[in-house]
Amino acid sequence: MTVVVMIASEFWILLVAAFFISSISGAFGIGGGTLTVPFLIFIGSLPGWPGKEAGLAHTAVAISLLTALFLSLSASTSNIISRRIHFIPGLIVSSFSLPGSYLGVAISSSLGFNELALIFAFIVMITGFVGFFRKGKREEGQEAEDSRPRPTIGQILMYSISGFFVGVLSALTGLGGGVVLVPLFLWTLPGSKASEAVATSSFCIVFSAFYGSVLYAFQENMSPIPEPSLGHYYLPFAIPFAIGALLGGFSGAILKNKVQGLHLKRGFAIVQILAGLAVIARTLT
Repeated sequence: MTVVVMIASEFWILLVAAFFISSISGAFGIGGGTLTVPFLIFIGSLPGWPGKEAGLAHTAVAISLLTALFLSLSASTSNIISRRIHFIPGLIVSSFSLPGSYLGVAISSSLGFNELALIFAFIVMITGFVGFFRKGKREEGQEAEDSRPRPTIGQILMYSISGFFVGVLSALTGLGGGVVLVPLFLWTLPGSKASEAVATSSFCIVFSAFYGSVLYAFQENMSPIPEPSLGHYYLPFAIPFAIGALLGGFSGAILKNKVQGLHLKRGFAIVQILAGLAVIARTLT
């Protein structure tokens, strides 16, 4: 009876945490790994919580990708209805994220807990610093979808390279790729609102997160994790996070239209930096 109560309480803790993380991440077009990976590494290391095994970092990254998938699916549903997504650039990026995801998962399988955790920490801190000092794009009038110009050859090349890099980044660290894609689309999508850059980023994350999630589910787990598990997924962690992310994605899509202040964006950047520092502290202790 005690075990059942403990499992139930852990389920709700993880579900609420996933909903909160997904709501905030969805508002900024970020896949959620910025907060999901540090949270799971921390919570999995607490006394009484399974996950101290060497596979904890890989499990956190895999669940982060699954969270990003459900988050982006729910957010993209709303964005398709509101016609905010630029599909041609999004599909170019998404096509090239597949080989990148395969390479990222292959690299992660050769890394231990400390190496993978430190890679995540440094990348998320760098993106946090960039996000803190980068000013947001002004919200200007939206062009009609039919009048959106087709990408130039140079833009197609840029989207292709970015898609491959996003695939590697998301599979290796659990970051959905929004930290790269939102600035990219802000700079390259002509006449678009900032909300359209976020929406197009979320659309791309659907594909990169799906690729990585499937690969982690079927990749042989070289480091032991508790049962029940599937590949790198510890199911008592993965299931509530997936449900919370699905619900939080709709909340984030609504919140996105209200979160445009520079101070809020800088606040989120500070959270990224602190999350990276927390992972470093956990790794070195």
